[in-house]
Amino acid sequence: MYIGSVSMRLNLFQILSVAVLLGCSACSELPFVPQHTAPTQIFLADYSTAWTAAMEAIGTDVKSNNRDLGTIETNWIENTERLHFLNVFSDEDFFLRARYRLQVQVHQGRKNDQSAVQIRVLKMQQEEKTFLSGWEDVESDGVDESTYLYRIGRLIAIQQYNESQDEQQKNKDDKE
Repeated sequence: MYIGSVSMRLNLFQILSVAVLLGCSACSELPFVPQHTAPTQIFLADYSTAWTAAMEAIGTDVKSNNRDLGTIETNWIENTERLHFLNVFSDEDFFLRARYRLQVQVHQGRKNDQSAVQIRVLKMQQEEKTFLSGWEDVESDGVDESTYLYRIGRLIAIQQYNESQDEQQKNKDDKE
């Protein structure tokens, strides 16, 4: 009787283990809400320099900006021709029109006891498949966001270089 109960416990343990493993694999197929992950980068710069660089990189299509909250939002920008050109050899569905807008968030902080700024760029892309369907959200590939972050980084570097050159010139003039 003792041997039978041990084998019965072992079988029960095996059955429960298989059930748990099958249950966990089924969870991976649940439809979850897509999450928009936006590229983010940290720059060692003061807030004023980063804000100016972000405004320059975005350009003239700014709908709203709030320096106190650190947010910049653009108007809807038409990019149908660009996407049609890029997607001409792809298997993606046809669309009539496309547009996007950007949201940029600038947050100040510290990194390694230096002034630092975290900049996040979110691109919201929409496409209109037919005249009656309306606009549908499309996930961004992240290239434009990374390009804007690169531009912002280069503009910050240029501003910091110009400031250091101005300080050197000022120190040189003071010595004379």
